[in-house]
Amino acid sequence: MVALGDSHLALLVENVREVVLFEDAAPVPLAPPHVVGAANLRGTVVPIVDVRAVLGLPSAPAARRYRTMLVSAGGLEAALVIDRVVSLEAPSQVLPVDPQAGLPHAEWANGYLGRGNRLVPLIDAAKLLNALRPQPGTAA
Repeated sequence: MVALGDSHLALLVENVREVVLFEDAAPVPLAPPHVVGAANLRGTVVPIVDVRAVLGLPSAPAARRYRTMLVSAGGLEAALVIDRVVSLEAPSQVLPVDPQAGLPHAEWANGYLGRGNRLVPLIDAAKLLNALRPQPGTAA
């Protein structure tokens, strides 16, 4: 489970490769606004993306140092900018998504995890990573 501002999100551990602190990111010309840069991770260039806009959250302030979670799903991989890691645990019970309930991030969730008095969305990593890709026929 990770924090993006005041929001908590969960991803399946099988989609998370590692948490990485990038000290610097190279700008990517003509990239969509959510791509904050790219960085070298042990010989592989990794896009660093801020998913807040896609999720309807306020953008992270610009920085030179990015705490990220490297996520892989559906043949795609990106380093998602996060504020902090909240916990690492296997979900014991996943509550179903009820589109009528108006829960946050339902469009991106495979379900919800009960944590105290809050429901934390279990994000569909493949769906989120696909949404970050430029769509054919659109400018970056």
